[in-house]
Amino acid sequence: MLIVNFVDMKEQCIRCISSLSKDLMVTGAMDSVARFWLRDSNSAVNSYFTMESATIYDHEHWVTASVALENGGFATGSMDKNIRLFDVQGQRVGLMKGHEGGVISLAVSMDKKLLFSGSWDGTARVWSLETQQCLHVLPGHENGVCVLGLPDGSLVTGSTGQQVGNSVADFKLRFWAKDTFTLFKTLMDHKGPIRQLALVPDSGFVSCSNDGSIKHRTLDGVVVASMEHPLNAEGKPGFVLGVCVLSNGLVVSASEDCTARVWSADGALVQTIEHPGGLWCVSPLPNGDFATGCDDKIVRVFTHDPAHVDPDAVASFQAAVEEARIAKTRGPSGVEIESLPNYDQRASVTGTSDSQIQMFRRGTKAWACQWSGPSRTWIDIGEVTGTGNGGVVDGEAYDMVIPVEIELPGGLKKLEIGYNQGQNPFTVAQEFIDKHVLDQSYLREIADYITQRAGEYRPPVLENNDSVNSVSSGNGSHEPTVAASRYKYFPVSGYNTFETTKISKLMSTLRQFNDKMKDTQDTDALTDSQLIALDHIVFTVQDTAFYHSSTFAPPEIAALRSALDKWPAKLAFPMLDLLRIVVVHPQGPIALGDAGLGTLVTKVLSLGLQEGPKDGDDAVPVATRMLSLRVLANMFLHDAAREAVLKHKTEVLSKLPSFLAFHHKLVALSLSTVLLNFARAQVATPGVLSPDDQVVVISVVADLLNGPYTVQELGDDTMLRSLIAIGTLALHGDSKAKEVAGIHIAIFTASKATQRYNNALLSSNKFLVKELTDELTAWSLAQYFGNSDEDVFLDDWSALLQCRLRRLLPVDEVSAKSLKHSHTGDDTSRLRRQTSSRPLVHDLDEDEDDDEHEGLPSVSVL
Repeated sequence: MLIVNFVDMKEQCIRCISSLSKDLMVTGAMDSVARFWLRDSNSAVNSYFTMESATIYDHEHWVTASVALENGGFATGSMDKNIRLFDVQGQRVGLMKGHEGGVISLAVSMDKKLLFSGSWDGTARVWSLETQQCLHVLPGHENGVCVLGLPDGSLVTGSTGQQVGNSVADFKLRFWAKDTFTLFKTLMDHKGPIRQLALVPDSGFVSCSNDGSIKHRTLDGVVVASMEHPLNAEGKPGFVLGVCVLSNGLVVSASEDCTARVWSADGALVQTIEHPGGLWCVSPLPNGDFATGCDDKIVRVFTHDPAHVDPDAVASFQAAVEEARIAKTRGPSGVEIESLPNYDQRASVTGTSDSQIQMFRRGTKAWACQWSGPSRTWIDIGEVTGTGNGGVVDGEAYDMVIPVEIELPGGLKKLEIGYNQGQNPFTVAQEFIDKHVLDQSYLREIADYITQRAGEYRPPVLENNDSVNSVSSGNGSHEPTVAASRYKYFPVSGYNTFETTKISKLMSTLRQFNDKMKDTQDTDALTDSQLIALDHIVFTVQDTAFYHSSTFAPPEIAALRSALDKWPAKLAFPMLDLLRIVVVHPQGPIALGDAGLGTLVTKVLSLGLQEGPKDGDDAVPVATRMLSLRVLANMFLHDAAREAVLKHKTEVLSKLPSFLAFHHKLVALSLSTVLLNFARAQVATPGVLSPDDQVVVISVVADLLNGPYTVQELGDDTMLRSLIAIGTLALHGDSKAKEVAGIHIAIFTASKATQRYNNALLSSNKFLVKELTDELTAWSLAQYFGNSDEDVFLDDWSALLQCRLRRLLPVDEVSAKSLKHSHTGDDTSRLRRQTSSRPLVHDLDEDEDDDEHEGLPSVSVL
């Protein structure tokens, strides 16, 4: 097969292609648009051009299925759950409603009178094309359904399987009798979701699957030949997402492994056609050619007739394939990928500017996302298959990655500098010094080295050789240097969220609870349609690549709120877990509505603090306590939800201390995250918290750090977030908050001095905790002694505690002043003697057990 021509969609990935006649085809794409493509009859080759007058914008979501109709028109299926009928001019002549999930497959009966549809709602439907009415609903499928009408009038359907434990299973072919459409046969011979079915004239049909296989079957389903795509580097098959049969009997498969493969009917591989990206679909054309829909947004037509070939299209295609192949060999190294921030925690990373590109670690791959300033969320771009001659440093791609070795007291330390062409090397060098807390004397040497490696840099004129206060370019303009920050960790911007979850376990638990309620005739149990609505929510939140364009339908949100409002606290945690994911979706807060968000805050708090026995069937599980806090934490991410929390801040802050009573590590982590997000809100919008609000935040954090929890029970993450919360308000809070922060910093740092505390810290984060505590101490000393170097005088945590307490206690002012200006070793000893007789910090018990998992139900909520 040789390429004839290609048509560039320019918008989104192509999901379906149908040939309407020898000169006309229609495509559907992820931009919710269907387009006509007309063959150019005046061209020597079979080139196609788009008919702009027949571009169809009628759909409300992706166009995921299409099929030609007898009258020259066609039908489309969309993720908006509807089927639309169009005439040959592209005018809509029918709208079929009934599916409760996206429509992903369409087929026509042999007599052209019936339309078959398959949907993510787990059903197939049979429609009359004459009356446009649904004649039969065929339920019981495992999630997504593909359909095919057989020559004898019967119907065969395939399913994508269902979650069973930690895996997906039950990928079934079902056969439905003609006219009655009753089930009469079921087959289970695929090992992955069944994606498409296609008729083989005078023989049978083929089925393709995520298991990498295409099976040629007789009309009763018996496999006569099996075709297998090869395994990838990870030992897994590429998903085969589309299959078609050409007029000459050849079978063509389309796979996410970036290939279309041509097979003989007996299963022999005839040809492999590599593409620049993964393939979503393939469709036969009347003249024996076929068209592929690729991830790179291009439809390509392939032919067996050399006379139809477009040389320019062939050259362009080969160049695109070669470029993609080379790019894959230049992908980020495993070490670089391992250093990237976790994709599942990307919401906690705030972009620095609109359209910023950031890479994240998604499994074993580097994944690129683009920051959307208006929605304040990361939009998926796709896998990073290459970074040119550059590389990755701390998750960001650079034109050059420059290795450097810095000589330190402990020996040589190897580091990397990320540099983009056109940047000022002195600015980059200063940022590098600040980041790694290096001696300022390295500045010129590092900048000169960057200049040497970059090759295109014109040295700036410095004010002097010892420092960089300003940098002047050749045109006389001034660029400020990056000043070294006194505090590395404070203040902070952005918000921490909890986004990772195992949706399948969540939904399994939810269904178990709902079944129990049905068994007891509980009227608050969800109906089947409500459960399907929640399935749609799951589908939307899982498809992160389209967070910027997907949304939630009112019935979906209504089903979620119904359970939240009616289900008891002991059963509510799966709903809270689902809500937790919904509120981080850009459209989640919008779908919930301003009024709904306000009542949601109150309801979530109510569920989390519901009284009840600690044991027994009526006990409120720790998961409910924890997830109510995590919903609140996630609500800080987007403006509308954050405003709802802040509007109810008095209620929220008054109830947060009550969560301290639920002595559990995960509750502590969740509570510290909510408190940290309140602190960050004060940084983002100064004054959003009143002085009293700030004191409450600091006090609850302090109660968490200095309360009954052992160091092991708190865990590193809880301590880190708590310390950052205090430090953030210490820098950006009201004077009253600063004073309270100082006292609690002193108490915590005094406890840190004990050997038992240091031994209890986990080794992985011990030094990070130390750095955070040291910064808090430096701030506290600067508040008391001023911004001089006098903080080196007080090297004892107990002395610091005494100094902070003396500021609040009614001590003699002259004595305090004399303390401030007496910097001798004797003064230090005196302070130590004064504090040693009155211990001010509770003793840490390093022998207590860490009950992290105690009382947590068997559903993933982390």
